[in-house]
Amino acid sequence: DWRIEHDVFASHEELLVALRAHADRPCCILLDYRLGGQLTGIDVIDEVRSLYGDDHRFLLITGEADEALTAAAEARNTIILRKPIKPIRLR
Repeated sequence: DWRIEHDVFASHEELLVALRAHADRPCCILLDYRLGGQLTGIDVIDEVRSLYGDDHRFLLITGEADEALTAAAEARNTIILRKPIKPIRLR
């Protein structure tokens, strides 16, 4: 038991609703890169930051080793975790 409070959202819309509803800022937001359709975790990071500023920290999970993705994440001060991820890496 890591004693971590967390929420899970089925869509980025649910995430945005939760961010609007809570005054407390989460310590970090963990996103997968591929979210279905054309939407990516980078898109969600950009949307959250456009609505709420740069106050949120992001972790992006991906199995891709694309240098452009790495550069995009670094430009957004976002940590990339490469799949497969061992649970100890999340501590």
